[in-house]
Amino acid sequence: MGKTANDCERYWVELAINRFQDIIAKQCEEIEELKNKIKEYDRLMLREAKTLKELANFFKVPVAMTYDGEVCGFDHIPYLEEWSNDDPFLYWDGYSKKIFVYNGPINYNGAWEDSLTIPDELEI
Repeated sequence: MGKTANDCERYWVELAINRFQDIIAKQCEEIEELKNKIKEYDRLMLREAKTLKELANFFKVPVAMTYDGEVCGFDHIPYLEEWSNDDPFLYWDGYSKKIFVYNGPINYNGAWEDSLTIPDELEI
């Protein structure tokens, strides 16, 4: 016995409903992820001192403190280079290509040369 017009219509309606349900479920997951990011961003942006690891994990990039106390995010894992002119000093390679400078309070007491912090997702 062949399919009727109602059977074909029912098939396409059910298929459309299933696809819409999949889309809605995915959007609900994305909304929850965005809500979590907003909460994390709000927590991070409070004027409380942050650790370098918190910054690295939030921005998902390596961060390091410069010799003058700036905390910078990099698009690569920087290494220390020596700039030897008349007054040699160390600096992070790619400093001019940094992607952000964090100006909030930092909870870090070590030497700037030891401050390189890699986000957990990039651990090697």
